[in-house]
Amino acid sequence: MTNRLENIGLMIRNERLRKGLTQEELGERVGVGKAQISKIERGKGLTIKTVTKVLDALGMSASVVLKGEQLSDTL
Repeated sequence: MTNRLENIGLMIRNERLRKGLTQEELGERVGVGKAQISKIERGKGLTIKTVTKVLDALGMSASVVLKGEQLSDTL
């Protein structure tokens, strides 16, 4: 599961860079600090709520496929 989280973080980082935003600028849009954006981009501290806010700030959307795996409140 960790690999998927890192992939989400990498996707967010790549889109942030593509849009020419710093971690601080994205954090301001989301309402979190630069350190939190850094964690998110490394696949750490991801919650559905936070990822949704970050994706909205980047103009992205996400779809989730649920399989027979145990769910938690974090991705």
